[in-house]
Amino acid sequence: MIARNMGIDVGAVALLVAMVATGCSSSSSTGDGSTESAAPPAAGAPTVEQAREAGTIARAIESEPNRMSEILAEHGMTAEGLENLMFEIAKDPKLTEAYEDAKGSPSSG
Repeated sequence: MIARNMGIDVGAVALLVAMVATGCSSSSSTGDGSTESAAPPAAGAPTVEQAREAGTIARAIESEPNRMSEILAEHGMTAEGLENLMFEIAKDPKLTEAYEDAKGSPSSG
């Protein structure tokens, strides 16, 4: 819907979100979902810097999907935090542009 109107690659976002959601579900969480200090971004609209970081993370995960947990940890992110951040980025054309610039455009298109 909104993402499609902004020219964001909805399929790529959906794929990355699915990878993050399934690939990191076996993270080292103990007990009833308590996580360490890696938390989602602050409530409210993300910043351009956060959008750029999400693009960098997405590029790294696409390049080395088997290192997804490590990449997220390197950036102080959780799978859930990245997923939420990406959905927020998709709502804002300026953030989407920053994300796509950091991630790089696919060669096909």
